[in-house]
Amino acid sequence: MNKAQSIQRSKLISSYGGVGSIIDTIDNLAFIIKPFDQWNLYTQYVRFYRNFPHLKLDDERLKVRLHNIGFSSLEHFFLPDDSFENVRLYHLDETQKNRMVTAEYAPQWFYCEKCGRLKHIEKWKIDWGQDMGEPRCAHCRTGKDKYRAPRLQQVRFMLASLENGELKDLPWDLLWSVKNGSHNFKGKHDEIRSVWDLRNERESKEVSFHTRKGGSDLIDIYVKYNNGITLTMAEIMNHYIILDDNHAYQPVIRSANNVYFSYTISSVYIPRHIITPREVDDVKKASNDLNADKIHEYVTPQLSMRDIQYIIDNGVAPNPDYRSEELFRLDEYDYLTNHNNYINGQFNPDNRLDAWGHQWSTTKPPFIKDIFLLKHLEVTSVQVAYSRLERVSSPNYAEMKGTAKKQWFDINRGAIINSDHDIEVGLHPTCSGDRGRIKYMPAVISRGEGVFVELDLSRINDNDSKKVFTHTFAHLVMKELEFSCGYPLPSMNERLYILPAEEREHPDKYGFILYSANGEAGSYGGISTLFENKDIEKILNNAIELADDCPNDPICESEGASCFACVQIPEIACEMFNKDLSRTVFKDECKKHYSLFSDLETSSNNISSQDSNQTSDLIVSEGDKEICKTTTDKSIKKDEIIPGVVLG
Repeated sequence: MNKAQSIQRSKLISSYGGVGSIIDTIDNLAFIIKPFDQWNLYTQYVRFYRNFPHLKLDDERLKVRLHNIGFSSLEHFFLPDDSFENVRLYHLDETQKNRMVTAEYAPQWFYCEKCGRLKHIEKWKIDWGQDMGEPRCAHCRTGKDKYRAPRLQQVRFMLASLENGELKDLPWDLLWSVKNGSHNFKGKHDEIRSVWDLRNERESKEVSFHTRKGGSDLIDIYVKYNNGITLTMAEIMNHYIILDDNHAYQPVIRSANNVYFSYTISSVYIPRHIITPREVDDVKKASNDLNADKIHEYVTPQLSMRDIQYIIDNGVAPNPDYRSEELFRLDEYDYLTNHNNYINGQFNPDNRLDAWGHQWSTTKPPFIKDIFLLKHLEVTSVQVAYSRLERVSSPNYAEMKGTAKKQWFDINRGAIINSDHDIEVGLHPTCSGDRGRIKYMPAVISRGEGVFVELDLSRINDNDSKKVFTHTFAHLVMKELEFSCGYPLPSMNERLYILPAEEREHPDKYGFILYSANGEAGSYGGISTLFENKDIEKILNNAIELADDCPNDPICESEGASCFACVQIPEIACEMFNKDLSRTVFKDECKKHYSLFSDLETSSNNISSQDSNQTSDLIVSEGDKEICKTTTDKSIKKDEIIPGVVLG
């Protein structure tokens, strides 16, 4: 087995990857990525920063955003290194080890399919008497050749904590005590039934892991102990466990969708200059002899006269207020939609942002204020936290706490408990130390192209409806783009701008960016072509029309009007994990202000009321051979009948 496994750098920080996530490798093994301040790469970066200048990533806006949520000492972002070769060699040299992301087995319990023995990986190593390399059974080997022994398999089950985001191994050697007669497992299916309190259980047993041949349910997977006790995974998975750390854990399958929810902060690059301490000092020194106009001309031309005057008056720089995600995105929204920033239709030239306005050739749909081509953009992402079992809807990054609560149980009570106590869903930071001391953080950058759709939702009164309308519209346009520019949905991302006036001192601002997320490879140019050919206007109208029905109607309509056949997309491409979507809300607002749906209904009624002499049945043929010909119009000749479906 290789000592290292490769992973795309752009996938290291995403909705399904990052610190705390489980990565499956081509060797059919699973690893969990450790906190980033425990990476060998991080350690080397801190000690020998000058040796890795190519990994430095500057995004001053994103750095200020993180300063506002507790990373007060943050100096730089760095890209995980992928510049070296031969990472798949078994024997890694120290240089390679020190430039990699660090991970460990998850789970760390392995079993042999032949003999069934189930042990922690460290105990397997003791059986071998040395580092095994590729995990194999020391008891079933033939002779002294360890490579002729059966390969060990990882169990698929772990423990996850709702409170602190930890993943731990099941205490397999202690679970036998569940059948010692002291616990009650009776209860309704929809209630919390019991907790296995193992704090006082210290005697462990030898255990083996088995799967019944042909079985596919949890009841067909079981463990046996040398004292004769047998437990099925169905019994284990339906209960909660309290360990020595006094936290409650729920058994989960390591690849389940609820095992990992990543929280990232992303920044769309805009050429906004963040004032440095050195520039503040230069302005303060020059202000003794020069006014703001002269300082701008001769000393700091990169600063505006307004910023220079602020420094003169207050002695500090007017750093932007990024305490909330709404304020952070408002800055991007204002920059990208400000027509004063465009010269002859193009954004002020910048090698990291190439944006263009759009000249409409048709009438704008009533809800669209403007659209912009982002021919080249950069999106930098940093993971700050993650949760387990349940996603927090509105995380408070400054406190690293979730505001949502889940009815669970009181961990200080006995084995039989009630479900009337609340435990907060915990956000687990991606660093194990104090955030205020972290100087460097890993980040990834995606370069691609996109479209910014600026909406005018002044006709809609309710803010919740505006939020649902914006998100639904973004998904409808993404589905149209998939068929028009060659990007599959998993390779695209959305960035929503939902900025109601009641929360901030500005008019209502709604819109979204849809962009390709192909890592550092760039883009295909498909979205740019749509602007050049004016096809983007047709796509926006088609997206509105797409909301009219769903292949799963009327069921979809009655169940919230949101499914994968109509507006839902792969969750890795959606910021809100397919929440706050509804074709019903979208259609209702469109019907009030847009004639498309009423025109479609009129057209449908006209078709259904046509004269009964028209052809009513489908003509099916196989090649030139006619199979079925039925028509109610006897005046139509045989050679005038057009086959509707050709078989073969």
